Amino acid sequence: MSDPQKLISRANKLSSGGFLGFSFSTGDRYSEAAELYSQAANKLKLQKKWDHAARVYELAADAHLLANSEEFQAADQYKNMVVVMLKSEHVDVTDAVDVLYKVKNLYLNLGKGRLAAKTCERIADLSDPDQKCDLYKTAAELYDIEDQFIARDKCLNQEAHYLTLSSKVPDENYSKAIKIYEKIAEGCLDSNLLKWGVKAYYFKAVLCYLALEDVVGAGQALNRYAEQCASFDRTTEYRLCEQLVIAVNTDDSTLFTDAVIKYDSIHKLDDWYVKILLKIKPSSDKELC
Repeated sequence: MSDPQKLISRANKLSSGGFLGFSFSTGDRYSEAAELYSQAANKLKLQKKWDHAARVYELAADAHLLANSEEFQAADQYKNMVVVMLKSEHVDVTDAVDVLYKVKNLYLNLGKGRLAAKTCERIADLSDPDQKCDLYKTAAELYDIEDQFIARDKCLNQEAHYLTLSSKVPDENYSKAIKIYEKIAEGCLDSNLLKWGVKAYYFKAVLCYLALEDVVGAGQALNRYAEQCASFDRTTEYRLCEQLVIAVNTDDSTLFTDAVIKYDSIHKLDDWYVKILLKIKPSSDKELC
């Protein structure tokens, strides 16, 4: 049967208990209907009928939920629904996010923490910046429960990133970010594979201290990090942090700018670094070069 509408009509009769469902038990009837809806939605997807396909994937998911113990299959159909929703020119992203929350909750009910965490990340991708922090925090907590430490640290890093990204960042956000970066760095030190990434987290933590106008704390942290990681004081990140602490402490914008330009010529600074460096640069001149 190649016509999507015929598949949908047959599925509707099954799910409504019509004559086609006579030979099926209730659970099997919904399961068969879900399969027919899924086939129809797949065909509509190939025809690029995104809105129609999304509605039929939702019917497939709902039918799976009415069947016996098919929550996992329902989650898959809801995810298929989101894929085609996001391709539609009429899409409201908040509707897609609502569907993904259903997926996350289904995975949590099934005890699938890793998949729930991955869904939280997807929701964060589609959410406003002020919502991303909590979503990445939740994802990190779920990954931690599942002993997925690399994925956890990736989400923690994203949480800290968005904590310090708003136009007016409260001091407490920088303090939270420092704790997060230090926590990630501590975990990296225990792994030979991850130890190379420690310098980036130390660097970000020192910049957060300076953003708090805590020059003493930044200097103390820099010394502490050098003790924790024997190779850190030989990195370009350490040398830049050392110069930035001196520049901020002495209100020397020239030293600050020269140090940043030199570092940027070796390691290109992204928008996050540029934003926080502009915040901590001495004097009213807020250009880095």
